[in-house]
Amino acid sequence: MDRKKVLVVGLLVLTPLLWGDFSRTTSLIDVPTAPSLKPGEFVLVFNSSFNTRSSISHPTDLDLAVRFGVGDRFEGAISAFHFTSYALSGAFTIVEEAEKRPAIVFGIDDITYNQYVSPIGVGERTFSDDSMYIVHGGRNPEIFSAYISLSKNLYFLRMVVGLGRGRFVGYGPNSRYFNTDGLFRSDWEGNPSPAAIGLFLGGAVIPYPGLEVIAEFDGRDANAGLRYHFKKGAINLGFTHLEQLVTNNPDRYSPRISAGFEASSRIFTERVRYGIIAGTIIDQASQQRLANALVEIVELGKRYRIKAGKFKLTLKPGAYNFKVSKKNYVDQSRRLIVKAG
Repeated sequence: MDRKKVLVVGLLVLTPLLWGDFSRTTSLIDVPTAPSLKPGEFVLVFNSSFNTRSSISHPTDLDLAVRFGVGDRFEGAISAFHFTSYALSGAFTIVEEAEKRPAIVFGIDDITYNQYVSPIGVGERTFSDDSMYIVHGGRNPEIFSAYISLSKNLYFLRMVVGLGRGRFVGYGPNSRYFNTDGLFRSDWEGNPSPAAIGLFLGGAVIPYPGLEVIAEFDGRDANAGLRYHFKKGAINLGFTHLEQLVTNNPDRYSPRISAGFEASSRIFTERVRYGIIAGTIIDQASQQRLANALVEIVELGKRYRIKAGKFKLTLKPGAYNFKVSKKNYVDQSRRLIVKAG
């Protein structure tokens, strides 16, 4: 087993032993979208978040988790909140996106043995706005947070809307109106219904290839952020719990800032694909092959003696300047594009 494979296996083994945010399947920030990973592909996710109000003493949240693709339509994730607190999630594409229809996805988050989960664990280690989230009534259990969502890409815009239970149900002063308990309960004392359903929605504008500007409401909190995708991963910057900018209790509630990166398994498994370029060098006057011409690839600084007038070269994909020369002939130059074969 080579070093790269050993590194991949080692990271997969270590991940469940480390602290980890609940890295859900493909999402805007917290709002789930259609699975995007290829079969067998996995993504390592590292993220850190912290409160913006110095009056609240909470530990900085350091997270590590793994997302993975299974088959053409399923995506899962595993993470550890603490050494003894774990969770899974999964999402399945029921209907794939087409030109005139959105993708329809069913998923379950927080598949775990704890009624309540938090980015930094459970019990006393949670953020205070997680452990004492509710202003009216109790906190809805997050375990088995099932949802169904619709997502659609429109040119430079990606939109998501859905319904879910558990973590998608908010009971804060601003979010309590976006769930079914708000329709059927006349007061907010006592425990919320475990069957309550909440609304979530969001969108991402793509002003530049690879860059997403995100805004969302995840059923409880208002979030915004930036994500930049590169070939084998992404970097993220998020501003979450923004509704707490207007809280009446700033000593307990605080917006958060999060930053992190994602690294795809393509870093270890995807090999460079090469392209082939072939040509014939001809004497323009006689229309016969020209032997012993010299072909130079300027970008690579390489020269090839073409003895029989025909050549075939294997190169990495890209644009190259070719220069053909021979004594007593005028040099010729061409810029050619090599595509992966």
